[in-house]
Amino acid sequence: TETRLDRKVMLKYQMFESLMQKPKMIVFYAGATIFNAPTLAPVVEAIRIAQPLEEFFTDGVRFYDFEKNAPYLRLKALSLGKRVLLYAANYTDNPAKQVTVTFPQPLLSAIECDGGKKLAVSGKEITFDFQKDRGQLFLLEFPSPVNERIQ
Repeated sequence: TETRLDRKVMLKYQMFESLMQKPKMIVFYAGATIFNAPTLAPVVEAIRIAQPLEEFFTDGVRFYDFEKNAPYLRLKALSLGKRVLLYAANYTDNPAKQVTVTFPQPLLSAIECDGGKKLAVSGKEITFDFQKDRGQLFLLEFPSPVNERIQ
């Protein structure tokens, strides 16, 4: 973990990264810090955001059928029927920069999982930035099932 309180937000991103791997469990080890309320607040926030989507972490299928326009953009996705849960992160570049993710079929909708804001959808693309948070979950819906061959 990070030792400075202002860097504890990385724990939230680590939770999202871990959940997108469909783990059986997540274990934390305290080294240079202790786990107390301020330390665990980002973990609790990640659980609050992710909990309504738990079916993706148990039944979802890893989804790789997308393209990104920025090399620093980190993406992980799980599909379930016509829906995809996308984790997008920008840990290193300017958070105000717009990024675009392109999918193989047009999107019906794209929603921020933290707050429910609808993103503008342009055919097969969504565009967003990271001013709200450097790591974000999005719920995407498509007109037909994705990863159909795998599921």
